[in-house]
Amino acid sequence: MKAFFFSSLTAISLCLFGNFFPQPAHASFMEQILVHTKAISLGNSVTADPPGHMAIHYNPAGLSKMDEGIVLGQGFAVVRLERTYKFEPDLEYNENFNPGDDFVSYSKGFVRNGRIYLPFAGAINLPVLVAPVPSGMSFRQACSKWTFANGIYAPFAGGFEHSHEESERFQGEEVYLQHLMYASPSVSYQVNDQLSVGVSFGFGQTAMGALTDVRSPALVDLLKKNQRIISPPFNVPINIFDKVADMEFDVRDDFTPSFNFGVLFSPYNWLSLGAVYQSPIKVDLVGRYTFEYSDTIVKLLDWLKYQQTLNWEKSHINKQKEHGRLEMVDFEFPQRVQLGVMVKPFKRLKVMVDAHWTDWSSTKAYTMKFDQKVQVLMLAKILNTYSEPANTLVYPKEFDSPWHFSIGLEYQLLDWLSARVGFEDRQTCAKDELFDLFSLPDVEMYGAGFGIHWMQGLDIDLGLGYLTYHNYVVPNNTSTNLNSTGNNPVYSPFGGQNYETSFNTYVATMNVTVSFDLLKDFLERQMISWGLY
Repeated sequence: MKAFFFSSLTAISLCLFGNFFPQPAHASFMEQILVHTKAISLGNSVTADPPGHMAIHYNPAGLSKMDEGIVLGQGFAVVRLERTYKFEPDLEYNENFNPGDDFVSYSKGFVRNGRIYLPFAGAINLPVLVAPVPSGMSFRQACSKWTFANGIYAPFAGGFEHSHEESERFQGEEVYLQHLMYASPSVSYQVNDQLSVGVSFGFGQTAMGALTDVRSPALVDLLKKNQRIISPPFNVPINIFDKVADMEFDVRDDFTPSFNFGVLFSPYNWLSLGAVYQSPIKVDLVGRYTFEYSDTIVKLLDWLKYQQTLNWEKSHINKQKEHGRLEMVDFEFPQRVQLGVMVKPFKRLKVMVDAHWTDWSSTKAYTMKFDQKVQVLMLAKILNTYSEPANTLVYPKEFDSPWHFSIGLEYQLLDWLSARVGFEDRQTCAKDELFDLFSLPDVEMYGAGFGIHWMQGLDIDLGLGYLTYHNYVVPNNTSTNLNSTGNNPVYSPFGGQNYETSFNTYVATMNVTVSFDLLKDFLERQMISWGLY
């Protein structure tokens, strides 16, 4: 029975640290939301008809379609995230505790703000996220088969903030994860009239952070049942639904190289085929962490020092607050493949269909290394239930790698005006049994927009995107990362609760592409009119 009691303590310890890992939004939600207006309008169905400078991302071979000379591009996006949550107790469950006594029962909540990381400024919360991306520049000499380009864009982005009073704070009061490409030198080569190839090299910054409260009803309940078995007993009362710790961390990697390789084949003027391979972005995230235990947990750790039967490091000073340097090793944004076809059944109509695949299954576990032995991992090791060093936490997380498809239509209304619509069925990579507040089920993305050819050398793209799912339900005791009532060492803060969520995200975006010569002429005319030239 003593071994059973200490195993319970170990499970509690590991569950506390389970929440150190903010899961990326586990649908394709993070991918390709802030890349280019035309792509959003067409449901990201652009591999066979790449959009301007952001061919750098979607298919570098498409840079061969850029105009000669120097061409500049600038985008702008506004994003509003809306996500609601609802918790209802499973009244049929009565084995270990009464879920109806949990103060989160029947509560509702919502995402209050989006959260992003600004280089040189840090993470901020905004009700509407505003991003001046993408930016691009290209150059091709007259009659040359070579096109050179560079761009700034965000291929992965996601983050949110909850109120400090809402139930969701137990699995992420504030969370963000993003990757910003601050340079992407690229080149394409026009092999012949039908075939182009291209490659881009990305240099980016990855930033991740989280602030959260921590609790674990099922495991604390297990502790309460066994705390008087040991002599001397641990008699400090613990409410199974109370917070047991606060956690905060921020990590970053400012140099993360990657590459994209693409092929574009257009055997006829009504048919085009495209393919792109995007390499994994391997990241070594480094930063700081703070973990502050509740008074009850501190008393538990102090009590352990006086248990002679345990090989506890007596020289270790128990701390209410642990903080220091944190490294998250071997983290990666996985490799991607996207295949596309574009056909023109009529002169003015383009139909584009793409197949998308992201290798999320390459993520087997998250690994974090601390600059000191962590108290809860020390506890796990002395009980022989954890084989890794006490300064390293390995958190298993198995993902799937489903294919999904998208379709886009573009119709030439006038010689200077095109209308676009698109749809993408973004499949989740999260397993049902590991679903949590950071996970997304399958998400539908709808896009619409216009392309305006204002004059020779000036194009304006306008677009709207809408991502949604409704009333996704996770019944009690079906996810070890959310609402498990068992005594497994997984962070499950809402044991006993049925969980329901809905999600809407709105994106408004525009992009301007202009030749340098046209821009130069415009500025010169303005300066003349102002008497400055």
